[in-house]
Amino acid sequence: MTTLTPATGPALRVKAAAVVVSPPVRQSSRRRSPRAVVAVFLATLLALNFGFAVGMDRVFPTVRDPEYGRRLSRVKARQDENPGRPFVVMLGSSRTAMGLRPMVANADAGPVVFNFAQVGSGPMMQVMTLRRMLNDGVKPDAVVLEFWPPFLREDGPFAEEARIDKHRLLPQDVPFAREYYDDAPLAEATMKHVRKSPWYEHRLRVVSQVVPGWLTYDRRLDSPWHKLDDWGWLPGFEDDPPPAERTARHQAAGQYYGELFNHFRIHEKAERATREMLTTCRERGIPVTFAWLPESSEFRAWYPPDVLATGEEFLAKMCREFDVPWIDARQWVTDPHIADGFHLTQPGAAIFSQRFGEELRARTITTR
Repeated sequence: MTTLTPATGPALRVKAAAVVVSPPVRQSSRRRSPRAVVAVFLATLLALNFGFAVGMDRVFPTVRDPEYGRRLSRVKARQDENPGRPFVVMLGSSRTAMGLRPMVANADAGPVVFNFAQVGSGPMMQVMTLRRMLNDGVKPDAVVLEFWPPFLREDGPFAEEARIDKHRLLPQDVPFAREYYDDAPLAEATMKHVRKSPWYEHRLRVVSQVVPGWLTYDRRLDSPWHKLDDWGWLPGFEDDPPPAERTARHQAAGQYYGELFNHFRIHEKAERATREMLTTCRERGIPVTFAWLPESSEFRAWYPPDVLATGEEFLAKMCREFDVPWIDARQWVTDPHIADGFHLTQPGAAIFSQRFGEELRARTITTR
């Protein structure tokens, strides 16, 4: 019998199978915990809010105040394009915005004028605009200030601060709010509040700038700026309105201004704001001229004699104390070209602007 030995018998080889076992995978490494997801979401939301709020204040103020921002970029561009020519800036309300068409007023030589009006602006907003403009590097050779007695009343429902949307206020406007608002703490609190949720608070403002067609007309905020031309003119009524429409507009205006003229008085803030503008310009060597823009014969008839006298006496006092002239343009444009008593149609704006430009050149108001 043959015995098999390791030396002589067939080798029996057993190959061990190598088994690789992966370490257990923790559930948290494959899927974030709910707390982590919430934390990332909140951090992202805060970063977006903070970035948008800071960006609107420091980088893109046009987003916060499109009307001012667009005029600012345009005025700088026009001034750069006209070196060596006296550069005049006019401040005012929608009356100026729609009435002064610099492309008509400016000639091939002599001073050029830019329309830096802000819709709804009286003396308070004019001060805010002048402060901003000078702070942002605009250096006019002369300034024209719109003068209008109705805007000198600053009490109750006629208070100008109610027409200033606090969403548009910039950090540099805090001193202005403290000096001119009746409730300055509330104004500052509102400024802080809208910066905590800027995407929500400015949703209509942003959409009105980017895709205004997404909004119904009554929700759009772009009427003060979307038609601005390169010189700051905001086109008003394209054509002179039919007599019936014009009458209806005058009647609506008459109700409002009839109440305004009742118990009329010049408010302390209006006088203080006017004096500030005149003082600021005098200290900087910037000549100033007042301009009383066209009014229809119907509107001029609405002035009670004492109200008209009060307005004219105040204007004369400011001109006398600060040695500044004024332009009386009240009757430069005939009634059909004045849609509601004080806003010029586009044909009316052309008539006014032509004569206004001639007046500026004749008066040499840019002489320092």
